[in-house]
Amino acid sequence: MAKIEARATLHVEVPFTLNESEAAALEALAGYGTDAFLKVFYKQMGEAYLRPHEAGLRSLFEGARTHMPDILERARRARDTFAGRDIVRRNQRRDPVAEGQVTASPEVPAGSLVMPVTVEQGVDAPASHRGPPPPPPVSLG
Repeated sequence: MAKIEARATLHVEVPFTLNESEAAALEALAGYGTDAFLKVFYKQMGEAYLRPHEAGLRSLFEGARTHMPDILERARRARDTFAGRDIVRRNQRRDPVAEGQVTASPEVPAGSLVMPVTVEQGVDAPASHRGPPPPPPVSLG
């Protein structure tokens, strides 16, 4: 006969949100390396409080070292893009006309002002979050 027992399992998650400055601080802290950090921490502060949580600290630091550099870099690129600095840097590095990325369009009348708006690779936004399409060309004449 089968033996059936009732057992309860408790799983606790504590999601928290970091702002960019806090994320950079966590990355810097984890950047020392877990062993180096623990060596100095234990020497200066003692082991009584942190030793029971060392596995959690190791997991936290590993996650920070794995994910924070990319997250912070994406934030920097987004800030540069919104400030126009990214566009200036890209234009200094390459020539979109020579690369065939900008071409004349027969639909655009002569004398029109056209400002192309594109989303560059690396900006992680699905098409539904990129905003409306650019307005039609404006005639200057």
